[in-house]
Amino acid sequence: MKALLVVLVVLLYSARAGAEDLGLDDPGLRAIPPGDDVIMAVKKGGKVPFDGQIFDINTAIRWGNWLTVYRERLEDSENRAKRLCQMEIRYQEQIYAIEVERYTRLSTDLEKRLLRSEQARVRAEHERDNPPFYKSFLFGLGVGVVSMSAVVLIGSQAF
Repeated sequence: MKALLVVLVVLLYSARAGAEDLGLDDPGLRAIPPGDDVIMAVKKGGKVPFDGQIFDINTAIRWGNWLTVYRERLEDSENRAKRLCQMEIRYQEQIYAIEVERYTRLSTDLEKRLLRSEQARVRAEHERDNPPFYKSFLFGLGVGVVSMSAVVLIGSQAF
């Protein structure tokens, strides 16, 4: 049981180390061009002829580039998810192999125990059905009769 626990701890540690090696940390979104968004509210009749918002040039470019950034992030997320799934599959395969090996050892041990138990039962039944001659009723009766006869004979000779 301790060996299984040690193997599981090593597997979990190595899987975690493998996840760190794959660069699975979240890179986040990058702004193109970098900087703070500048958004101003404008009312109709103001300096622009419509209701809505007006953006400075860098903010407009940044907002226009979000689609490109999200496409890149989607591709990165898919690749990261595939790597994580592959790691999870490998981990589950290792766990399965450990469980199969454990099951094989356990079932082999139980089969051996069952075989020994069955052999002991057969020997016990054989001894019950075919006792040795000195355990039979007639042998005991004969020993008793001979012993009593010897006691009576010795007793009658003594008096």
